[in-house]
Amino acid sequence: MSRSIPTRPLVLCYGKYTNLLESRRLLLEGMGCEVDIAARQTDFQRCFDKQPKYALIILCHTIATEERFSIESRCRAQGSNTVVYSPEALMDPEELTLRVSELLDRRAVRGTVAR
Repeated sequence: MSRSIPTRPLVLCYGKYTNLLESRRLLLEGMGCEVDIAARQTDFQRCFDKQPKYALIILCHTIATEERFSIESRCRAQGSNTVVYSPEALMDPEELTLRVSELLDRRAVRGTVAR
């Protein structure tokens, strides 16, 4: 009898502050996620085009509202169940960890755009 290996959730973090992206990467990897980061729109686009099966896309507060809406619309248009989440600027790491866990659990049921 063979066992299936659980898949690590794939997360993309997009924002303008490299230090914040790296901190979030470490936090999410500690939760068992596989994490890509993008600090520029071209980086985000490259990641998204290469791997459109992200479980979660975290859009940092440094991303313009119009761009956030565009990304959310694109995910919906693809029929993706990728969760798009925009946390508050100064969210406590424990709170972020809890919220990400909740979003990934909800994603298992249905795709969501979270604010």
